[in-house]
Amino acid sequence: MVSPVPLKGDFSLLDEDGQRVSLATYRGRAVLAYFGYTFCPDVCPTNLGAMSSALALLPEAVAGRIQPLFVTVDPERDTVAQLRDYTASFHDRLVGLTGTAAEVAQAARAFGVYYARVEEQGNPDGYLMDHGSSTYLVDGQGRLISIFPHNTDPKVMADAIIELLKTR
Repeated sequence: MVSPVPLKGDFSLLDEDGQRVSLATYRGRAVLAYFGYTFCPDVCPTNLGAMSSALALLPEAVAGRIQPLFVTVDPERDTVAQLRDYTASFHDRLVGLTGTAAEVAQAARAFGVYYARVEEQGNPDGYLMDHGSSTYLVDGQGRLISIFPHNTDPKVMADAIIELLKTR
């Protein structure tokens, strides 16, 4: 855990139902957020699997007080329908978010997330997205509490969520 740090702004994105949401939408609940894209060949599925495992370890009283989010860094391909199908394969409460390129960039800036399009010859889609692979825990007031690096043990994530929510 880090000392609570306000995020660098809010965001305005579309959820899987096409509804506009922001971090303020989830005020009062903790947020577990991951930035990636649905065409990611390996890192995103690994981290979203770990996030799902962490959520499964939470007691019922805690589980309803956290909102897991998957924010795309590839809004060109990741439509709301694509995100809905993708997130459903990881956890029933995981919500995918997308928007315009500018809206996604604002969300990434708020969390300090790096991403970049990488042209790749021979790839049927023509490109991949290079991106950070951390998962972010935000408290109910919109402050960053923890950053979990790639391959963080799900129990470590679950313990941090439980610790955060028992003190709030």
